[in-house]
Amino acid sequence: MSDQRLNGWNPQKTVYTYAKDRKFETGLRKGGLYADLGLAEATGGQFHGEIIKKNPDYSVTDEEKTTTGMHRHQYDLQFNYVLSGEIDLVIEEEEETTFRAGDTYFIPSRALHDETRVTEDFRVMQIYGPAKAETLTVGQAVGG
Repeated sequence: MSDQRLNGWNPQKTVYTYAKDRKFETGLRKGGLYADLGLAEATGGQFHGEIIKKNPDYSVTDEEKTTTGMHRHQYDLQFNYVLSGEIDLVIEEEEETTFRAGDTYFIPSRALHDETRVTEDFRVMQIYGPAKAETLTVGQAVGG
């Protein structure tokens, strides 16, 4: 076991969320619904955790691009665990990859990426930090 510790942590507190009480709300993208997991409150804003699913009430026209567009977040950390469904993802110069339920992906800090397809049953748990950070879109994005 290592004695190495991260420096500069905010005070932390215990926070619980229960699946039976979970509320999905609109968020960063119109095509998704987001449920807060309480990490921002627990870590004093150093991290955020959420479950994201496809918004069944959002639809795009044939002319609209349905990907998120190439974008980057000003996160120091971004980790995702696919709970159900599938997602096709391009990260920087890498080939498009499909992730399925049980798969994980870590997006390097500030790396360009684009979610190009998600299935109707797609759900992902995402953890990132800091909890409040800017997203910069490089390519056209509609809904996402």
